[in-house]
Amino acid sequence: MAAGRRLLQNGDWAGVSPTMVTVAASVGLAETDARQAMGMVGRAKWPPATAGYWWRNAVDAYAKDYGDQVRPCACCADVGVITARSVQHTAADCPSWHMLWIWSLQMCADAKAPIPPTVTRAQWFLFGAGINDGTRKTAVQMSIWGAGLQAIRTCTHNLVQDGVCVLPRTAVTIAKHHVLHAARTDYWWIKNKDEWITGGGAAATGRVETRAAWAAKWSGLVRLTPAGLDGIAAVRSSAGTLVRGLRLRNL
Repeated sequence: MAAGRRLLQNGDWAGVSPTMVTVAASVGLAETDARQAMGMVGRAKWPPATAGYWWRNAVDAYAKDYGDQVRPCACCADVGVITARSVQHTAADCPSWHMLWIWSLQMCADAKAPIPPTVTRAQWFLFGAGINDGTRKTAVQMSIWGAGLQAIRTCTHNLVQDGVCVLPRTAVTIAKHHVLHAARTDYWWIKNKDEWITGGGAAATGRVETRAAWAAKWSGLVRLTPAGLDGIAAVRSSAGTLVRGLRLRNL
């Protein structure tokens, strides 16, 4: 599995593993859809943990024969329902992630890049179905998709904190944070790219270069508020209120 991720990252292999084709078929998608997802993830500016989590789900790495025993979904078990854990259950059926799916639909709609009504929850979470690859909004849709995956990964491994279940509202909060971070990172590059490159840094690919381009890319989702006395603008999102205490210059 690790070797497969390295091939994807290095761009040395254009094929799709048979297991990934099987997973795609199980949610009504073709090999071409799986191949497109691989390409988009390979170009996405996701944290390595998010990309790794996507890969493990896309190739059904969590599948394991426990004989007569059932490995339960921890999220369902927390509310007293015993359901076998599987990639398909997490992506399609687990009620813990329904609010996150609704949030993803709303975010893409607000970004003027709606997910087609024919796309299912499982197709979206597993393969980013409905993302228009190669458009100005592709990176925004990828940020939304990746933010959802990171939220699922984070909450699954930290389901209970101080004896209190953190789902499902916390998953949406985590996803909002990751989308806003992506927008702020884009804006940081606009403000600092000249100094970064002059200091020996490399030019970033896929980054917007002007405030106008930033505003067009993130239109409908985030915008800059009027600058305060310190001349620093904060980011406001249609998916959440102003994130207080975070300044663009600190990122």
